[in-house]
Amino acid sequence: PLDSPLVSTLMKVYQEETGDQTPAMSSGGATFARTMENCVAYGALFPDALQTEHQANERAKLDDLYRAMEIYAETIRQLAGKEA
Repeated sequence: PLDSPLVSTLMKVYQEETGDQTPAMSSGGATFARTMENCVAYGALFPDALQTEHQANERAKLDDLYRAMEIYAETIRQLAGKEA
């Protein structure tokens, strides 16, 4: 659920780090998240990024990967109860 502690934390960190207030979205694609309870896929595709996933020459900008790593690290800190 969108109001669960997990999803609320994911969205809070993403929105604080990016300023992007776009509502959470889900994709119809199959992910590992369907096989586990209390799990969601938390992707790193930013609104202005070129979408090349699952295509020939799939790629991402290094700056986007570094930005995603910072978001993931902060998310893990907060979910672990160790806010920076």
